[in-house]
Order: sequence, then structure tokens, then C-alpha cells
Amino acid sequence: MLSRIAESLFWIGRYIERTENMARYADVQYYTTMDIPIPGRKQMVMESILSMYDCEEEYFQRYTTLSEKKLFYFAALDQSNPMSMFSAVAFARENARGIRESVSIELWENLNKFYHSVKDYSPENFQKKGIHELTKHVIEYCSLLHGFIDNSLPHGITWSFLKIGIHLERTTQICRMFMTKLEDIRKIREAGMGEVIERLMLRNLLQSNSALDLSRRTYKWMLDMDNVLDIMILHQEFPRSLCFNLLQLRHHLFQLAGTNSPRRGTVEFDAGRLASYARYLNIEDMQQMHLYDFLFEMLDKTQALGTKLEQTYFEH
Repeated sequence: MLSRIAESLFWIGRYIERTENMARYADVQYYTTMDIPIPGRKQMVMESILSMYDCEEEYFQRYTTLSEKKLFYFAALDQSNPMSMFSAVAFARENARGIRESVSIELWENLNKFYHSVKDYSPENFQKKGIHELTKHVIEYCSLLHGFIDNSLPHGITWSFLKIGIHLERTTQICRMFMTKLEDIRKIREAGMGEVIERLMLRNLLQSNSALDLSRRTYKWMLDMDNVLDIMILHQEFPRSLCFNLLQLRHHLFQLAGTNSPRRGTVEFDAGRLASYARYLNIEDMQQMHLYDFLFEMLDKTQALGTKLEQTYFEH
């Protein structure tokens, strides 16, 4: 496979996954947290979304103060903001447009429809109805695209590059979501708002990742940090846990390399080492670390893995 095609497939996967995670976080963060009876809740919600989207600098280059309507339009539909949901969809579609012969007609047509549905989304309708209707539309379309990736393509090289992009991006977004919620919890503690509000932040994190039902089935109504870590970091079978995605990333890289015993220094070796580290972690290990620092380290290693992957497969 040409490196140009492989790179486009990788970024299609990443941008679809990024779009979905942005929509998931904005929807839950806004509509759950806005009901909390605490001072400065709107400010905290808006700061949290800016942090998760990694667009603080871009926002304040354009606006001097945080405004609810301006922020949500900027984060969701602003075509001039490279970090918006619209831009992520546009980048995915542009990558697919250049390699239409390499993806299924179902995947291309639905990604193209998705792009136009977001591009043509009425700003007036957005301001009137708020962000929930858009995020629901985005999440549903991303789920549809994931279905076409898995069910309309042979599970060979093309599929593996798409899945590598998806799992690398999901690992990144899990770290970013968790780190952002830890920062929210820090602010809550400094303001002396109590454990009830802290638990709501943990609930938001689970809900953003479709993990709330799993938490309730596993731990009933007991919600604490250890239980959240068990599901979001350590769970080897839950599709939105850190460990699961690192294991999947290792699997697909090993498939591409055609080996289960990669050479030291290769991207496959680094992926295997990181996946094994996550696989054999336990709650006690993480309790001995500063959790934010642990997540930052995992994010840094995941990004380094992405860089080495690009150097290995795309820079020829």
C-alpha cells in the first residue's frame, strides 16, 4: 500500500474518533453540569470544554471574555476554528475524498453526507436549540461510520490503518477527558463544594464514555475514583478503556508487521511495551502515583507512539 493512502486512512480514523469524543464530552459536560447549584458553574463548564478541545488560545485570540453562545458555536460549528467539530469532520472527509478508491462506497457516501449535514447546519437553529441536538446528530453519525468501517471493508491492511487511527485517537481522548475532569475536581475542592459534586464529575466522565451503565452493573450505585479507574483505565474488555485501546493498537500494529515478536526500537515494540504496562497495572500502582502525572505520561507516550508510527509508515 502507498504511504499516502495509508496516512489518509489513519487520519480518517483519527478524525472520526476525535469528532465523536468532542461531541460526547460537550453534551454531557454542558447538560449535566449546568444543573449543579454551585457558584460559577457556567464559567467552570466553559473552561472545561475549552481545555478538552485544546482551543483556549484560539478562542481568546478572537474573544476577550467567555460567552456561552460564542464558545459553543466556536467549538462546534466555526469553520475558521481548526479545532472545532466541523473542522474534524471536514478533515476526515478531505482525507477520504483523496482515496475514494481505497474505501467502501458506503463509508465514503455516508462520510460525505455527514460533512454536508454539519456544514449546512443552521447557525440560527444552533443558537435557538443549543448544542444537544447537534451533538446527538454527530454521535449517531459517528456510530454509523464505525459500523461501515467494520462491516463494509475486508479486515486487512486498509481496515487496520483505519483502526490504528481510531484506537490511537481514543487513547489520547481518554487521557484528555480524564485530565480535564481531574482539573474540574481540583477547582471543586478548592472551592469547598464537597464530595457530592466530585462524584458528579466522575459520573460525567463515565457518561461521556458510555461507561455509566457498566459502572452501575459492576459496582451498583457506589461511585468512587477507584471504581472509575478500574473501568476507564484498567478494564481489558471495555471498548472505551485505556487498556483496551492500547491492546487493540498493539494488535493491529503486529498484524501490519506480520509478527508477534517485534524488534526493539520499532513502533510495534513500543506499542507492545506500552500495552503490557497498561495491562499489568493495578489500582495500588496508580494510588502510589499522582494520577494527573500518570495520565500526562500516558498521553505523552501515546503521542510519541503516533509520531513514530508516522515516521515508520508515512515518511518515505
